[in-house]
Amino acid sequence: MVDNSRDFGQYLQGMNGSLEPSYSDRKRQLDEIRDVFRGWAMAVLEKPLNQHLNKVQAESYEEKKTLAKWLNSECSSLGLAIKCPNSDEPSIVIAQPRSGDSSGRPYFLFAHQEHGKRVCTATRTDLAPLSLCPASMQAPSKWTSKVDQSRNDKREIS
Repeated sequence: MVDNSRDFGQYLQGMNGSLEPSYSDRKRQLDEIRDVFRGWAMAVLEKPLNQHLNKVQAESYEEKKTLAKWLNSECSSLGLAIKCPNSDEPSIVIAQPRSGDSSGRPYFLFAHQEHGKRVCTATRTDLAPLSLCPASMQAPSKWTSKVDQSRNDKREIS
């Protein structure tokens, strides 16, 4: 495993010319590059992402749904996920229309897969603060495919 604190640019320069001709060597090196990139992306994006989320107004169900869709798409495009605040599992965020309390306010669910089934392990009315983590490398299920489809509908949330 590569130390994620190394400068990504320096790491890539060190890889130049060192790729071996075998598939397994190239695959291992590309996996290391992916891991270094994701570690670097988490380190540089987490704070600005939380600052951005603190500025975004998402009170209604539709606003929360749009924000969750955008957030999942952004993370997915980088091989990242949201770390569930309760389970620490790589998760997606899902907006729900109302909570079980008397306020009736919409809220966010943190969901991940266990044995091919959706498991929701946390709820919040606001997203920030969030932690990022590498996305799970398991095969996507039907419920996560909606996240990938939303990449075509990318919009900046402000």
